[in-house]
Parts: sequence; C-alpha cells; structure tokens
Amino acid sequence: MRRSLEQWLTADARLRVASWSAAMLLLILLGGLWVIQPGYQALEQQRVSLAASLQAIKAQQQQKRALGTQLHAAQRNLPALASERFSAMAMGKLPGVTLMKWQPEGEVAELELRSQWLPVPELFNALSRTDARLKRFSVAAGEGALTVTLWLEVAHEK
Repeated sequence: MRRSLEQWLTADARLRVASWSAAMLLLILLGGLWVIQPGYQALEQQRVSLAASLQAIKAQQQQKRALGTQLHAAQRNLPALASERFSAMAMGKLPGVTLMKWQPEGEVAELELRSQWLPVPELFNALSRTDARLKRFSVAAGEGALTVTLWLEVAHEK
C-alpha cells in the first residue's frame, strides 16, 4: 500500500487530476443513481396504476354504450302511454268538485274550480292523465270551500 501511495504522489500532476476527476465523476454518478432510482420506481408504479385506471375507464365506457343501446331498444319497444283528451266538464264532474269558470284563449285556458281540500289531490291526478299541460295553479280559501285556479295549455280545445 505504501508503494501505491508513493506512485500516486510521484505521478504527473495531470494524471493525478484526471484520476481524481474520474473518481469523483464515478462517485457522483453512483450517488445520483442511488437518489434517482426510487423516483423512477415510483414513476413506474404510477404508470402501471394509470394504465390500469385507463383500462377500467375504457371498460366502463363500453358498458355505458351497451347499456345505452339496451335502453334505447327498450324505449322503442315501450307502448305509448295513452292519455285522455282534456275536458273541463269532466274535471267539474269529479266528486266534490264544482266547475266555476272555463275560459279558453287559443292554446291557453283558465279553469276555476271550487272544492273541499280532500278532492284536490285527485283533481291533479285526473289532470295528469290528460293531454293538457299545467302551466301554473293557485289555491285560495273561499267561503266554506277552496277555489282552485288552473292555467293550462290545451291544444285541441278552443
């Protein structure tokens, strides 16, 4: 070992500087790899995780498309819901309901009814089975009964 040290000390200065630089460069590279390697492993794990997530998303998209196709096919096979034609007189003939006013103006109409509280839900239920569209309504207390005013959109009655 002493001989190696003597050779090193008596060697040319350029050789010592080049050897020293090469040794330091090698140590820096090894240290850098020691620090960087865990980062590369974490990146690889993230890449694998993202690839699995992407595959899961693609599978869900395919499932969504298949379910959408099935839904459209099922909707085409559904029978059309039958709705009755709206009649103001029929609304006035419901039990406990009295027709007070029917005022059609083009496709919009105002229907005023007098009723006790209990028949009001049935009134809306009967209205839902017709082809009239309820735009708005009001319920006001009157003399011993409620006044229910409905503003409807009715295309066929004028």
